[in-house]
Amino acid sequence: MHSPSTLQAEVEAMIDYGSGPIHRAIAMAECLLTEWQYPPMEANDLAWVYVSLEGEDFLEAVSVIVHQQGEKLAIRWLEWGRP
Repeated sequence: MHSPSTLQAEVEAMIDYGSGPIHRAIAMAECLLTEWQYPPMEANDLAWVYVSLEGEDFLEAVSVIVHQQGEKLAIRWLEWGRP
């Protein structure tokens, strides 16, 4: 559904208000966000991952559910922004 170039364009638009690039990305597979709703895991889902994106003057995030699709991994669900 989303090509790598589409994902890149979305991230660049999300951090456009900042004055520079992403300096650090932290993937957190185990974190507790009680106020944030995400869909239930399905049979072929491998992990729900929250990714913090940090720059000089911004802090954003993206959450994904990683899904096994045959021999490949895919993003089944994606939520832009931090809660």
